[in-house]
Amino acid sequence: MSGKCVFLYLAGGVLAVGNYRIAALIHEGGHALFGWLFGGVCLWIRLGTILWVPGGGFVRGGRRKLSSAGECVLLCPDKKSLRWAAYGGGFANLFSALIASVFFIWLGKRGRIFCHFGLGVILFIICSLLMAFLSLFFRWGGEKNDGVLAKRCREEEFCRRMQRDQQRDLLRLEYGLLEEMF
Repeated sequence: MSGKCVFLYLAGGVLAVGNYRIAALIHEGGHALFGWLFGGVCLWIRLGTILWVPGGGFVRGGRRKLSSAGECVLLCPDKKSLRWAAYGGGFANLFSALIASVFFIWLGKRGRIFCHFGLGVILFIICSLLMAFLSLFFRWGGEKNDGVLAKRCREEEFCRRMQRDQQRDLLRLEYGLLEEMF
């Protein structure tokens, strides 16, 4: 294997990790946007070890597992806002993949589809679609998976428990218990 080939594999890996982080940011932003549209309030968005608190800025925190790309913590007043906030991340990823696909087609018409930027767009589309489908349709993600949360929002007891958890998260934020947010 030549040095150029090894470099391209490494560059592709770095590009894939970067695109995964961008797709995770869009995903968590989708939760915040849909929650806000339906009456919720975003308490914080965490991506890896970086925590953003609206009105409070950025905080760099402890170590996180690689499997946890991020989270968006919301205060949702009712079942409808909770359900739409859960669906919001997947919908945001589907929308961003659609926009990237249109851009990819535009690159193809300009004859630049095989440039490094074209590879980045392809990897972004793949990352966004994977995040959308894994978060919306598959149950193996556990109880915290977006699709499972949205489906369980029909249950009254589940919604009460989620609202208790949201109140606990609000208290964490108010008392500055940052280590518990990571």
